[in-house]
Amino acid sequence: MDRIENLSLRDLRLLVTLAERRHFARTAEEFGLSQATLSATVKKIEAAFGKPLFERSSRHVGLTPEGESIVRQALIVLEESSVLAQTFQSVSAPLCGRFRLGAFPTLAPYLFPLVLPGLLATYPRLQLVLTEALSDELVRMLRTRQIDAALLALPQDESDLATWSLFREPFWLGVALDHPLAKKDVLTVADVPLEELLLLEPGHCLRDQVLAACGTGYLAHRRLVHAAGLETQRALVAARLGCAILPALATRRPDTTIKAIPFAPPTPGRTIALVTRKTGQDDRDTQSLVAFLRRLPDSQSLLEPA
Repeated sequence: MDRIENLSLRDLRLLVTLAERRHFARTAEEFGLSQATLSATVKKIEAAFGKPLFERSSRHVGLTPEGESIVRQALIVLEESSVLAQTFQSVSAPLCGRFRLGAFPTLAPYLFPLVLPGLLATYPRLQLVLTEALSDELVRMLRTRQIDAALLALPQDESDLATWSLFREPFWLGVALDHPLAKKDVLTVADVPLEELLLLEPGHCLRDQVLAACGTGYLAHRRLVHAAGLETQRALVAARLGCAILPALATRRPDTTIKAIPFAPPTPGRTIALVTRKTGQDDRDTQSLVAFLRRLPDSQSLLEPA
C-alpha cells in the first residue's frame, strides 16, 4: 500500500494514456518524455502494484487482466480528482482544463472543423482531447470513463447515460454529375434509386439510418458494394458506381465530382445529441457545451433545430 500511495496523479494519467494509445512512442510524445523515461515510469507503476500491467512485444502493447482492472480504477480516481478540484476552485469557469470528447466517423471530420475554432476562442482554457470511433465503441468508452462526452445520433436507449438533443442534420442524395437525377434541384425519398444505393459497412450508424429512411426495399437488390467511409463512398459515386445518402455537413465543401441534392419536406435525417454519464460529470461543462452546440443551426442553414 505504501508504494501505491507514492504514485502521483500524473503517473495515473500516464498509465491510462498508455492503455488508450497502446503505443510507447506516442504516449511519450504526448507527455513530453523520452521513451526511456516513460519505460522507467511504467516499471515504477508496475512495481507499486507488484505485478505486470502491460504485455509488450516489438509490435504490440497490451494490458494484462490485472492491468485492465487497475486502469478502470485509475480512471475513476482521475475523474474524482477532477471533480474535487472543480468543487474547491471557486472562481473556475466552465470548460477549463482537460475535456475528452468523442464523435462517430460520419460526423467528426465535418463537425469538428466547423465548431472547434469558435469553441476554443470562447473557452481559451479548455484542453480538448478528441476521439473518433464507431457509436458502440464511444458508448463503451463513456462507460469505462475513457471519454467525458460523445456526440451520437439518437435514439440512445441506455438508461445509465444522459442525452441532450443538439440539432437535426438532414440527408442529401449524392449522384454522379451525368446521372439523370442530377438535373433535379430537390428530391423525395421515393426518387432514390434503391438498386443503385451504396451503403457504409456494418457498424456505421449512418448505414442503419439510411435503411430506416429508405425502407427495406434496398435489401431486395443485394448490392455487394459497401464503403468503409463517406469519402470512399463519395469517390464511388463520382466513378458512377452508385448513389449515396450524405449527411448535410458532408456536403458543405465544394465538390466538382458529384452533385448533392436536398430532399423536400419531410426530409430524412438524424438528430445529433451530446451524451454523458449520468453521474460523475461537472454539469457546468455539459450545459456550456450543449448551449454552444445548440447555436449551430442559427449559423448553418444546412442544419435544423432538434
